[in-house]
Amino acid sequence: MKASALEWSSSARWGDTVTVDAETERVGRTSVAVRFTVRVGERICCVVRTTYVCVADGRAAPWPDDVRARLTAR
Repeated sequence: MKASALEWSSSARWGDTVTVDAETERVGRTSVAVRFTVRVGERICCVVRTTYVCVADGRAAPWPDDVRARLTAR
């Protein structure tokens, strides 16, 4: 993981059922940005954006073809 940012909108309370949706926002040569939306019902509690980097031998590396295919599948 390279970076993560969280934006709060509202709180979830004890006993609430929380749903987390994940969506790939951008796929680069060596990184991918994923958005996680946390909801209680239709109410958004927060949105988290996280950037992951593919690493090989301690350095950023291109995504393997099979991983890239899964990241870009819609």
